[in-house]
Amino acid sequence: MKKKYVILIVFVIIIGIIFSTSFIMQKDKKEPVHTTVSSPKEHTVEENKYEQLIRDYPQNVIAFIEIPGVFIQPVAQTTDNDYYLTHNVWQEEDSNGAIYLDYRIHFNQSPKFIIYGHSDPKLSLPFASLARYDDESFFYEHNIIYLYTKEKTYTFQVFSSYVETSDFDYLNLESYNGLTWLEHLQKLKNKSQYQTDLSLEENKKVLVLQTCSFDTKYQNYHQKYRVVVAIEQ
Repeated sequence: MKKKYVILIVFVIIIGIIFSTSFIMQKDKKEPVHTTVSSPKEHTVEENKYEQLIRDYPQNVIAFIEIPGVFIQPVAQTTDNDYYLTHNVWQEEDSNGAIYLDYRIHFNQSPKFIIYGHSDPKLSLPFASLARYDDESFFYEHNIIYLYTKEKTYTFQVFSSYVETSDFDYLNLESYNGLTWLEHLQKLKNKSQYQTDLSLEENKKVLVLQTCSFDTKYQNYHQKYRVVVAIEQ
């Protein structure tokens, strides 16, 4: 009797093993195995921000300028410095104009990039924000400016901001009234309302932003422009 009991137990175990194996095999057929091995990924280079932004703009837009937390705007360029005073980047007549790069400048060749834009205290124009550099905290807290071009992304650090009424040699590209390039930059730095310990290097690009000033301290001057100057980092 004991022998029969043992044989019965063994028989039940064998039947259980056979049934379990059959069930697992059927399950495997119904449910494909998912491995943790990932498929090969195609190598891609991170897209330049210019390439992301330019999709929505016409070809006369050649860059984008960003002051983080303040604005990011398209920069146009044409064959003179008058057209975009009365036209927007879509080349439509617009008294607000556009933000534009001086026609004489080529990113790959020029050591100085000059960008213009209208300002009006009654309108929310982007370059009206440049008047805020009159405030000391704004000057130090918004001292980084990015310029996105097709070739590269430039990072500039502001080292000077002031209102100019008579001396416009910051617009010069080749000669600086007898000064060397570094002496010219130092002159612009000395004009600043607030000073920094930023070093001025000869082989770095320089960005100049210009817009009209409505500062009441200069209301008696016929020409008055807010100038913001930054050097490449």
